[in-house]
Amino acid sequence: NIWYPRYVTFPRAWFFALSGQRMYLGIKDIVSKIYQKFQFDLIHAHSLLPDGFAGTLVRKKIGVPLIVTIHGSDLLIYPYRNKKIFSHSLKVLNNTSRIITVSYHLKNKCYNEFNVPEEKIKVIPNGFNHRAFNFKPTYFKKRKVNNQFIILFIGHIIKAKGIFDLLNAIIIIRKLEQNIYKRISWVVVGQGTDIAEFKEHLRTFDIDNVIEVIGQVPHEKISEYMKNADFVILPSWSEGLPTVLVEAMASGLPIIATKVGGIPEIVNKDTGVLVEPKNPEDLARGIINAITKKWDRQLICEYAKNYTWEKNAEKTIEIYNKVLNNVR
Repeated sequence: NIWYPRYVTFPRAWFFALSGQRMYLGIKDIVSKIYQKFQFDLIHAHSLLPDGFAGTLVRKKIGVPLIVTIHGSDLLIYPYRNKKIFSHSLKVLNNTSRIITVSYHLKNKCYNEFNVPEEKIKVIPNGFNHRAFNFKPTYFKKRKVNNQFIILFIGHIIKAKGIFDLLNAIIIIRKLEQNIYKRISWVVVGQGTDIAEFKEHLRTFDIDNVIEVIGQVPHEKISEYMKNADFVILPSWSEGLPTVLVEAMASGLPIIATKVGGIPEIVNKDTGVLVEPKNPEDLARGIINAITKKWDRQLICEYAKNYTWEKNAEKTIEIYNKVLNNVR
């Protein structure tokens, strides 16, 4: 069963340090009612704040083990906003039975900067739905015409996703490589706080004719956009392990992405091109290298099969069993 309790939140992450307490106040009655009928054995929270902190309070009340999965920004960005958020994030890390991270980059950060015992941390990468995301060579060959390329961005339209670095890279390509520039169309899927500024930049630099801004779409439609693309690009400044990249590779798409977070753990010379973050010049070079290289899309698809949700679930259940049996 899925429940949707409400709790107070504020815009622009105001008072975020107390978000865990507010979530707890919103869920505690529902959790108590659930526990009366279904005496669950453990709690699994996703992200340190607010979910993980609320989980520590539920754990204290009910007395069952708590597992927290860290996805990226909850460890890489939020704790450094102020001392209170850092303190509450550390409290969650210290009051869990086990921590799951989606990348080794996050695991190392837990261990090196937050002093979490290494044996307490398990890496389980994100996965993809192989029924929705898959590669069909015949479909790809049928669609390909005139040696044109479609590069797809999927994500939040915010500066930290490198969306303005991407615009600058496109301008650089237009200036230096006109022939390549004319062969690329861009599709941007997503919504975010910087979308108005983003669209204004498109008009200012006269590139709105080569970039289609779709906006936010339901997740089940993402696979359709991938089937009509040649590459997926993600020039983020910070990441955990983006699910969208695994889904792209499962669709046979090479990746153009920055060397941040867990991205280098899944993108190699056979599956994509890595560039420096916050560096439009390097991003432009990476885009050019990607479209001029011959890719084995079937190999990329096969590589992605290491990251299915089924494998994620098997590893997660293994952690559940170890926690419940007090096994490290």
